[in-house]
Amino acid sequence: NIFNIRCSRKTTSTRTPPKKRIELSSLQLKNISTAQTTTSNLTTSSIRSSLPSQKKNKKTKLDTPSTSSKPDSNVPLDGYSIIQNQMLFALICKTNCEVCGSRWNGQMNINKREGLFLILSFQCSTCQNIITIETSPKIVASDRRDINVRSQIGGHLCGIRHAGLVKLMGVMNLPSPIHDERYSKWDRDLLIMVKSFTGTSTKKAVVEIVAAENDT
Repeated sequence: NIFNIRCSRKTTSTRTPPKKRIELSSLQLKNISTAQTTTSNLTTSSIRSSLPSQKKNKKTKLDTPSTSSKPDSNVPLDGYSIIQNQMLFALICKTNCEVCGSRWNGQMNINKREGLFLILSFQCSTCQNIITIETSPKIVASDRRDINVRSQIGGHLCGIRHAGLVKLMGVMNLPSPIHDERYSKWDRDLLIMVKSFTGTSTKKAVVEIVAAENDT
């Protein structure tokens, strides 16, 4: 009996620790799994929060003003595109005449040139119909063309003025800018306009500063 009791105690004492170890091991594994899941969730949520929202992107795209009649177009209609005359002529040759309806085949001419501004004409050889296109619009309340004003301002900003513009247009194989005499006259007019806008802007800034100081 004593031997049996000792054996049973020995058996109990030797079998109990493995059960505890097994229970502890399973508990540790459960805690590790929970920790890994929590870490994974935190990592995923942090990554998602760092990325821009799809709703925000979609809203930004919707808020962007469209510059074309087609929503999938990325061509700004108020901008300019440099195209070689030969490629323009080839494009027109793929169209039909608006009068006779036959495939267009004729001549392309320059009716007028004023600096970078051109009036191009296309004459159909079948019916002699002529269509014209102006390469730049007029400035509001002025006879000056937008492309010439922009080139003149660009010459000032880049510090190359008229002589530099002549060289640049020559390298680009573009029409020459307006003549030096007219450029100088427009330069004086441009300086007057810049000074007037500068004075107006300065006055407005002073008024805003005074108003802000009075509010405080």
